[in-house]
Amino acid sequence: MAGLDGLRGLAAVGVVVLHVWMYTGAHDPTQSVLLDVVIGELRLGLVYFFVLSGFLLALPWADAALGQARAPRVGRFLTRRLARIGPAYWLALVAAAALLAGTGHPREASLWDLPIIALFAQNLFEDTRGLVDPPMWSLHVEVGFYLALPVIGWALVRAAGTGRRRGRWWSAAR
Repeated sequence: MAGLDGLRGLAAVGVVVLHVWMYTGAHDPTQSVLLDVVIGELRLGLVYFFVLSGFLLALPWADAALGQARAPRVGRFLTRRLARIGPAYWLALVAAAALLAGTGHPREASLWDLPIIALFAQNLFEDTRGLVDPPMWSLHVEVGFYLALPVIGWALVRAAGTGRRRGRWWSAAR
């Protein structure tokens, strides 16, 4: 679904523009209030990105529920997700932590905090929330979705059943 990938790309660009604006010119008294309002609404790009990503990632389980394909292998799914976000996340984490180290900046993380952040768990603890790179909070949510999706997909495939039962249940649901 190339069109939806394009929309995800636009949503991601909107989120990047929003964050650049937030850390450089947001609410600057010399700028137009209209500009603040318009750029501020780019925050919806995150919601669009999550919804579109969820839809695209759930399609293989929907196809399996319809009997059109085998259900994805959970190990392969999780490995691919980790390979997609992990290396860039960890590189950004190390670079940002190194940049902040010893500065006394409020976003500086201690060595004890870094493993929590590296495991995408920074939102779970008050002491690590917003450290190093605040926009990374969304990856915690994304990883949670990646872990929940196979369970939801399994339940969907299980609920659809097989044979005549699948046909009745799924036809009624569509």
